[in-house]
Amino acid sequence: MRIDLQKKPQGAVKLKSAGHVVSLWLCLMACLTAAPAAAYFGPGAGITMLGALGAVLAAIGVALWAILYWPVRAMLRRRREAKAAAGSAEEVQSVDGGD
Repeated sequence: MRIDLQKKPQGAVKLKSAGHVVSLWLCLMACLTAAPAAAYFGPGAGITMLGALGAVLAAIGVALWAILYWPVRAMLRRRREAKAAAGSAEEVQSVDGGD
């Protein structure tokens, strides 16, 4: 088995001209030398962020409550239906004189 050392590995980036090298260099320098933004965040931005965070937390809470309450509601409904069925069976026995 012969290994070709001249072959470039797949995925290697080949720059086609000096213009590509210069463009890449300029982009890299622009990203590394960017100055921080001198911006003022007023109190409205903080209140808005807290309101949005509260809404997200409320939505998560309601979703969890609905998921956890669903089986409890089904259990209560089955218990109520069983009690109603037992009550109607007792009525039928008392009317027929099954005491």
